[in-house]
Amino acid sequence: MEKYIIITGANRGLGKSLASYFYKKNYNLVIIARDKKELLRTKKEVEKTKNTKNFFIYKCDISKKDQVDRFVSFLKTSHILPN
Repeated sequence: MEKYIIITGANRGLGKSLASYFYKKNYNLVIIARDKKELLRTKKEVEKTKNTKNFFIYKCDISKKDQVDRFVSFLKTSHILPN
């Protein structure tokens, strides 16, 4: 099973920098944030660096339990198991 890095708050600042860094290092990524439009923009920017790994985005406010539960379900159906 492939390993993934999950980054929260990935639309700006440290989260965005980490997404870019790990993507350049050829890691599989799942980035989450509250604003889907910004997530799409971030993904487009980060993907300018070519990589053969998987890159998922997911809109989620981690302060809301129901959204976190849906995110966990997404991970399970995508066969991504967080440690």
